Amino acid sequence: MLMRDAFLKDKRIVSVEVNNDDNSLTLNAPPNNDIRAYPNNLHQSLQFARTDRERQEIFDNFMASTITALTTAKPNIITTSDIFPIIRHEDLGKGIGVEKSTQPFSLPFIADLRIFFVHDQETSLAYVANEDIGENGLTPDKLKEIAFTNFEQKDWDLQVMGDGIYFLTLDGTYEASFLLNTELWKAIDSKLDEIVLIAPARDLVVFTDKSDTRNIKLLMQLLDKYYTQSPYPLTDAVLVWKTDHWETVQ
Repeated sequence: MLMRDAFLKDKRIVSVEVNNDDNSLTLNAPPNNDIRAYPNNLHQSLQFARTDRERQEIFDNFMASTITALTTAKPNIITTSDIFPIIRHEDLGKGIGVEKSTQPFSLPFIADLRIFFVHDQETSLAYVANEDIGENGLTPDKLKEIAFTNFEQKDWDLQVMGDGIYFLTLDGTYEASFLLNTELWKAIDSKLDEIVLIAPARDLVVFTDKSDTRNIKLLMQLLDKYYTQSPYPLTDAVLVWKTDHWETVQ
């Protein structure tokens, strides 16, 4: 509510709707009409801020970048270098009363997970919407190509932590996106008998070796705990790596 009121202080903003189902904000202002923002990056940045002044600067930057994106011409996605793929649950953006045209565009991935596409604005994520497909000749295949190329070329600070039970650690936003990185999992697979993986939350991707029965049991305990308790649950599916792709464990 505080964020909604802060946006409405800007006279250019006509309305702000808060969707508690997916923690999004839908803002309305000319000329773009609507933009939906997911301030996940903002919350993450605020948690690591060391002072009140730093937190205020982060919040102000989020407000400014979101309003700028809303009140200026839409970028040409075909030439945009800040578009990245992101793995989320299939229900993302399907709140009550949300028009299909403004819902985030996505492609199927595995189980109840889909590949979404975001403009990464450092302090917030703006999802590519269904209505963006077709603009400037943008097709689903072209969008996927652009996003995957950007993802591959970015210098990510990804780390694999742990011993027996392994965690992907990054920034709290893109961990699950690395399920799309075939070369990463081929390299890991060469060192294990078979990878079994869970992603119960957006910032929690955990895997172990299928032959390690003790850690398989621990993996299932982590799944039960964090899928039900996380504020941002992702999936309760259990995945296994097969040569060059993921499959679900039946």
